[in-house]
Amino acid sequence: MDLCGPKGDQKTKSNRRKRKKSTEPAFKHGLPTKMSKAILRENTTLAMQWLYKSATQGNPEAQCLMAKHLLQGEIIPHNLKVAVEMLQGASDAGTVSATFDLANLYYTGATGTVVPEQDMLKSVNEDESACGSPTFETFTLQQDVAKALTMFHEAASLGYSPALFWLGHSYIHGIQEALEMNAPLGLEMLKRAVDLNHPGACYYMSLLYLHGEAGLDGNVSVARSLFLKSVEYDHPEALFALADMYNRGTNDFCIPLLDGGRSDVRRAFVFYQRAAMAGHADALYCLAALYYNGEGTEKNLKKAYDCYQLSSSAGNWKALGAMATMAMEGHGIQKDEKYAMHLLSVFKRYESQNENKMQT
Repeated sequence: MDLCGPKGDQKTKSNRRKRKKSTEPAFKHGLPTKMSKAILRENTTLAMQWLYKSATQGNPEAQCLMAKHLLQGEIIPHNLKVAVEMLQGASDAGTVSATFDLANLYYTGATGTVVPEQDMLKSVNEDESACGSPTFETFTLQQDVAKALTMFHEAASLGYSPALFWLGHSYIHGIQEALEMNAPLGLEMLKRAVDLNHPGACYYMSLLYLHGEAGLDGNVSVARSLFLKSVEYDHPEALFALADMYNRGTNDFCIPLLDGGRSDVRRAFVFYQRAAMAGHADALYCLAALYYNGEGTEKNLKKAYDCYQLSSSAGNWKALGAMATMAMEGHGIQKDEKYAMHLLSVFKRYESQNENKMQT
């Protein structure tokens, strides 16, 4: 039977369309790789129900994804207790990323809500009252640094690059009363993470070589190679550092493309933008300033305000001052003196707190 003709081709396309109508079978058969597409195509609550079902049936990939959503609290309400249970299940099944995520939670300790089962899978947008209700039980995961370090070492022994980077950095600096400084061991772990192309390890090692720290001789050539590698992998700090060098006209790593002493704001804009896309708060702040002044790009007050707002949300309190000024003058946002004064008061509070920290 010839399927290459018009009729056969039409039939094949029709079959493909039928198969794409619903992704429920993917959940029923425990294929969590289809879940992100399902969330886009279908009802979010339905997608979460199938994800939860797959997770409770012991699928490690589903458990990790479910834990991620429960910890973020963006699609479904935050639920620390169930997230920990999910990660523990995935870790017990040998999923190294779950072991690493659990280690991070135990290292700092955490407190969160325990959402009733009937509300646990509801969309945050569907039922805002299900998120943060004071009637919900509180769950606390007690800080356990020793347990966390055991888990970090376990993940590192399996060649998990984030764990190798975490431990490498920690051995370089030491952790008070928990981990003695051991620069040779730290460098060994960092080099293993670099070999596995971990962006953060590449950037951190570039700084160690550049400044000759942790027993390393200053080697600009090696530092430059590692730095450019971290830029290639879109490490936010590396992208921001390169943007800053272009903006200020400096060349810390002796990069051939950089003309030390002369700034290149257009190139700075490109790398600030790449770092901003990764959520880098200071990059967003600098990007906002370039949009505001029309430097390196066309002047766009709306984009400037949006970038300041994103920078503030990402943790840069200085952006609040710029937002206050723009709201007061009606630049990039409708003029609103009351809102501007509110932003200014919050900015002043953060400014005062920062000054007190610097004095102590």
